[in-house]
Amino acid sequence: VAKRTLPFFDSVVRFGSVPSGCQHLFMCTLCCLVNIASHASWQILKRLLSGSSGNQAMHSLLCVLEQVGEEDCELHRPHSTEVRASILRGAVFFVSMSSWGSQRVHGLHSQWARVLTGLSQVLECDHALVVYEVILAIQRLVKKYGQQLHAEWEILFPMLERQLQPWLERTRITSISSSSSSSSS
Repeated sequence: VAKRTLPFFDSVVRFGSVPSGCQHLFMCTLCCLVNIASHASWQILKRLLSGSSGNQAMHSLLCVLEQVGEEDCELHRPHSTEVRASILRGAVFFVSMSSWGSQRVHGLHSQWARVLTGLSQVLECDHALVVYEVILAIQRLVKKYGQQLHAEWEILFPMLERQLQPWLERTRITSISSSSSSSSS
């Protein structure tokens, strides 16, 4: 699927534009494909974000993150839990990479506070791959731009305290209990 989809998506982005009615599906598909073909998917999204509709594309990615808790969200309808998680993981990767990652897309008008709010909301899915990607994104932001953060700490600290801390403790307890039960065997 990726072998046929990615060249088509690349052609659409290079020589045309993604129709607004298809933007959400286009983004969800690309978010899913980044888990399979990361470099090619990132190049397509980076080209899209660098183009004239870059801010619209970023808005669409942020909507994917922000709609995770809504029951009637399109993201929940036709997809399994694993597919939803791969879409969300891809969206987290794309949003963080383009906002503050090593290949940051300059010219986007997304504020870090909005991105962090989306990352905070996506943690509601409580899937290990998504949570891990959020942790990597936060680590990248703090390591690279920690001195420049101001209002963003008002989002980061509660996110770490309310959402990530309980997840990490639950995961640690689960891994400790499974390692102690396997060592007793």
